[in-house]
Amino acid sequence: MNERGKPIAVSTYAKHRGCSPRAVRDAISTGRLTARSVVYIADKPKICDVEAADLEWAENTQSTKRNVDALEVLGVPLKYVSEARRSHMRAELLALDLAERRGELVDANEVGAAWEKNVQATKTKLLGVGVKLKQRLPHLTTDDVAVVQSLIREVLEGLADG
Repeated sequence: MNERGKPIAVSTYAKHRGCSPRAVRDAISTGRLTARSVVYIADKPKICDVEAADLEWAENTQSTKRNVDALEVLGVPLKYVSEARRSHMRAELLALDLAERRGELVDANEVGAAWEKNVQATKTKLLGVGVKLKQRLPHLTTDDVAVVQSLIREVLEGLADG
């Protein structure tokens, strides 16, 4: 929802985007803005989630970085190219922010720490197989258990080497 917690008019969103209300209505009618960001009140479209609308606008509109770079080649004044780049970067940052708020992104350090913890626990359990094997199968000789331990260490070393 928006700051006020209620949908905003297409014209208000157009001012926010720096475009015409017609461009916003076209985006709605062509499906570039979807029910995720648009509601209809008294048969008139309203923007119910500005962040989602910005994300959809960035994802579904052909104003990519490549097109922004092409503006400079076409001789568009640097001021406008700069504005287009800033707008593109803002849309990308909004997309990342929205994905983070939705829980779609994970912290790489947290994933790495959790992965390392699991690997260490697995290694510890595998290295304990020999002792458990001797307890559960007492007829095995010490040499049999040593062979199993050796095989486990060999496999672990192979995994560690990649």
